[in-house]
Amino acid sequence: MKSENETSETQKEGLVKIHIDEVKFKDYIGLCRQLVLDYNVPEKLIFSLFHRLRIASLVSDATSRQKLVKVRILAIAALGYYLI
Repeated sequence: MKSENETSETQKEGLVKIHIDEVKFKDYIGLCRQLVLDYNVPEKLIFSLFHRLRIASLVSDATSRQKLVKVRILAIAALGYYLI
């Protein structure tokens, strides 16, 4: 794991790009917890980070990718039904 902004610890503001070489991981919670501690991820962005980790690991498998598409379509349909 690398960070593009590894200049100093005094830099507290701004976005930091987190790069993970190995995408096939199973322990999302442990990895997310480690990244939060290592990169001082703000509390409001932890869920987004966790969601991105989960999606990144599932996209490589065709069956999982199809399930993700189905879930997204159902979510859009539910939102459309709610708005009408």
